Amino acid sequence: MVRHLRSVLLIVCAATAVAPEAVAQNRQTPALPWAGQDAALPIPRKVAPPEVKFDPRDLSGVWLRQGPQGISDSPPPLTPAGEAIFRQSVPLETLADSKAPLRGNDPIMRCDPWGFPRVMLDFGAPIEFGHLPTRIVQFFEWTHVWRDIWLDGRSLPTDPDPRWMGYSVGRWEGDTLVVETIGLDPRAWLDDPGHRQSGRGRYVERYRRVDARTIQYDATLHDPDYYTKPWVATPRTFRLLPVDGWPQAELREEFCAPSVEQDFNETIRDPAGGLGTPAR
Repeated sequence: MVRHLRSVLLIVCAATAVAPEAVAQNRQTPALPWAGQDAALPIPRKVAPPEVKFDPRDLSGVWLRQGPQGISDSPPPLTPAGEAIFRQSVPLETLADSKAPLRGNDPIMRCDPWGFPRVMLDFGAPIEFGHLPTRIVQFFEWTHVWRDIWLDGRSLPTDPDPRWMGYSVGRWEGDTLVVETIGLDPRAWLDDPGHRQSGRGRYVERYRRVDARTIQYDATLHDPDYYTKPWVATPRTFRLLPVDGWPQAELREEFCAPSVEQDFNETIRDPAGGLGTPAR
């Protein structure tokens, strides 16, 4: 939610920094739909993607997720333990106050790691897939972190230490990559409203490359400690870059710097939420 406010502000600032005649000449889709430092750059209205050799078991490339944020808009009912941790995590967001989210306690507002699967499903930045001899690596533009999906036949650990990205192993079922992840750090939120997972659950994903430029993605969270039934994610697609409206086919450096985040919170977020006045 804070990211969306920041994007709007960046777009406004970028637009005002360009001469009026230049704006009139270059009214085109921003180079990056979620704004960022390149929001004012003009781009062609149409992008002619290069030819791609299609191999259903090759997911290499830079991909952009299509569809809504979060696992889904309709999580299953919470268990008593899940309800308790949800209320503990987000007391302000549950108030009937339109400004409450700006005063929220989302850990990403302190530049804590987004964790998996939130980093994949809750921010519209590209993800690069790379194949190595024993694993697939997913590299995320936002926060500049990576995730290993092991494909060397190993089993999931029986008692893993908690990790922000979890511990993932995959296997091919026909042309579908099935990935199971356990050991997720329970401090990470799953979505903007503040749903959590217990750290003892299992997140199962299915990736199927249906054509040269499209991956179909399905996932389910199994966490009986916090949810009364499996949480089935909204099906999504990933589109291979470049595509119309997004010519870049490489990742940029996008770190979350705590000092920058703190300055943004103190000068923009908190005043917008009614907590003091911006610094001068």
